[in-house]
Amino acid sequence: MLKDEYTNNTNNTFPIPKIIHTSFKTYESIPKEYNEVFKSWKTTNPDWEVKFYSYNDNDIMIKKNFPWLYDTYNNFYFDEQRLDMAKACYLYLYGGLYVDVNYLPLANIDPLFYNSNDELYFAYNNNAQNSIVTSFMGSKPKSSFWLTYLKNIIGDKGFILNTKYGIINSTTGSQKFTDLLESYNGTVGKLPYNDINSCTECNENCNQSFYFHVINNGNINGRFFSDIDVVLFKFIYCFLKKNWFLITFTIFIAIIVFFIYLWLTYKTVLMIPTFLFFIYKKITKNANDIVGNVKKEIGDNVSNLSHFIKKSPSKQSKKKEKKE
Repeated sequence: MLKDEYTNNTNNTFPIPKIIHTSFKTYESIPKEYNEVFKSWKTTNPDWEVKFYSYNDNDIMIKKNFPWLYDTYNNFYFDEQRLDMAKACYLYLYGGLYVDVNYLPLANIDPLFYNSNDELYFAYNNNAQNSIVTSFMGSKPKSSFWLTYLKNIIGDKGFILNTKYGIINSTTGSQKFTDLLESYNGTVGKLPYNDINSCTECNENCNQSFYFHVINNGNINGRFFSDIDVVLFKFIYCFLKKNWFLITFTIFIAIIVFFIYLWLTYKTVLMIPTFLFFIYKKITKNANDIVGNVKKEIGDNVSNLSHFIKKSPSKQSKKKEKKE
């Protein structure tokens, strides 16, 4: 659906509760650059209720409403995993939208949900293998998908030798959501990613999208995006992605120059394999010739012997001649 279609749509049947859930370590620790976010929600979406939860609030909520999950929640390695679990719990209990605290709203978001009555709402990031964006998710209350997700992550600690990003992504994050949705039978509304988040994996200083400006995308909630292993991997990946033709051409030229250098410097050495192969072929040919000659000699001898046997008279013939 195009942006002007959102604006012009007058059928405002609303499928989910108008509640915004967002979470950070504590309210006091929210970076100053995010201060405008809460003010902007009130001005652009005045009929939406914004609920902020500290990490301590998340702990209390899970202990009270999902005691069977509490051990799993406490045993996670990273805060990001606990936050992912809390998102699912809030959306199951109350429905509405979970939105990361660094999403600065620029327009009323109601048109995103017009003419739909889906159970879940997700944006799919085309820049990251069409995976689920966990920073902006919507749901009706009590959707069975969230219980499936919560049960599935119990005991899933991920591959221990993986990076922090890999562990989070596969155990509670985007990859886990994406995998589970493939087998989910309920209705899922697909939200327009580029109108919500214009960030890409190689560009975190994002331009404004139609609905939001994502502030400081790489460091929200002290997330794994700032870890040294991920920073290094992303730098290498993005550099290769932007300069793949130049890198390929340079490697091709380097290989040619390397072999020319070897040929000019170690010409005699490089000819040794060729010389050995020539000797091998010569020996093989001579051996084949010798074997052929031996076979021919044996064949001739056998032929002569057969001819001699045919010409020689038998003993019975000789006796018969004597009697006569």
